[in-house]
This record gives sequence, structure tokens and C-alpha cells, in this order.
Amino acid sequence: MKAILLASAASLALVSGAYAVTPPTAHAPMSIKAPNMTNMHVVPQTGSSTLYSQSGSTASSWPASNDITTTESAAVTSAGADSFVLPKGKHSISAVYAPGESYGYFGDSYPNAMDVTFYSKIKTSKKGSKAKVLFACTDMPYTNEGGYGDFLTDLKTCKGAKKLTGGKEYWVSIQAVDDYHDGYQYWFWMSRKTDNGPSGEGDWENPSGYFGACSTFAAMDTCFGSDDSYVGNGFEFTLYGK
Repeated sequence: MKAILLASAASLALVSGAYAVTPPTAHAPMSIKAPNMTNMHVVPQTGSSTLYSQSGSTASSWPASNDITTTESAAVTSAGADSFVLPKGKHSISAVYAPGESYGYFGDSYPNAMDVTFYSKIKTSKKGSKAKVLFACTDMPYTNEGGYGDFLTDLKTCKGAKKLTGGKEYWVSIQAVDDYHDGYQYWFWMSRKTDNGPSGEGDWENPSGYFGACSTFAAMDTCFGSDDSYVGNGFEFTLYGK
């Protein structure tokens, strides 16, 4: 039995067991207690190499990051994002690996596809955030590398993809594309106690405000609290390309 952390406007509550199915958002989890698992080692695709990676120092709970496609459940759409800097030169990203946990209330459940969005910048403030999309790769195919929710997303067919300049700060957001209504599919992105991205901390948002926090991108400490051993302050991911 898995323990789920549910969020309301006022608090987070730890619960477990069976759940009602109506309404679809009634038990939408904001984060999940980390399962007992180890990081997978993923071999880069042929002709590509590891351009950026941050892993280890795993937090005890992981935030949700999902693009919910059903209208009645769209309020629980959320997104994590983190910053990175590539080596010198011009680079094309061919794949992104993001470990996590894919969960369905009625058994194991996996997303229909993955969305990967690259930002030239995400700037947060008390008045909200400004995020400038560089390009978005939507409904991308993926492979499940770990059997739990460790997804390697193939970006080679991404329309509108642009080359990235080494030495410059960018941001990447990774979401599972779920219909949620059928089995309550949900994906939780593995987070870290420490973040080695140039920004020093990952961001998270729930645009509808359903969870009562962070309707625009904000630092993870703002959304989940300042205890970095809990949800942490960054995400684990690896970028492949050439």
C-alpha cells in the first residue's frame, strides 16, 4: 500500500487506502512519499552523449508533474522545472531522462506520452513568475527504463526544436500526459535535497491554484516548505544529445 500526500489550501495530509472516484479531483495528490527504489543507469542513444545530468541526494517525497488532458480533471495539472547549463558549443537535445514514480489508484498506470518544455528563462517574484518558452515538445514517445516511472523521452521528432548554446542558463519542464480519469494516472518527478543547477533551486506550479499554492512557477521551498529533506529543492534529470 502506498502512502500519498494530499494537499489543500491549508495543509498537507498523509493518507492511505481506498479512494472514491467522484469527483475526479477529489484525491488528487500534490506529492508522493518516495518509494524504496534506486536510480537507474541509462545508456545514451547511439550517436548521442550525456550533455547534462543531476542526480543523487534524493528527497523523501516527490512532486507531481502532469499534463492532465480531461476537462473535469484539468485543475490538477502541475509542472516541475529546473535549470541547467550545457558545455560550450551548440547542442541538439535528442532525449531526456527523468526518474520518478508512475502511480494509479487502481494499480500500476503509465502516461500516454510526455511533454518536455524548454525555457530561455523563468523569473520568479512575489507577484508571480515570468516564463519564456524557447520550444515545447508535446506528446513525445517514451520508454519506461525502470519499471516504476523512470522515463526516457525521445525528442528526435520534436517539431520546432532549437539548438541550445553552451554556457547559457536554460530551464526544462517535464510532464507526464495523463487523462487521470481512467485509473487516476499520476506521475511524480524524483526530487533532490540539493540542486546543482545554476539557479540553485527548481520551480513548481499548479496553474489552476487547485492545491492552494504556486499558481505560477515558484521556488519549491515556497510551494512545499523549507525542509529540503522533504520534497527537496531540485529535480533529477539527464539531457542527451550532441
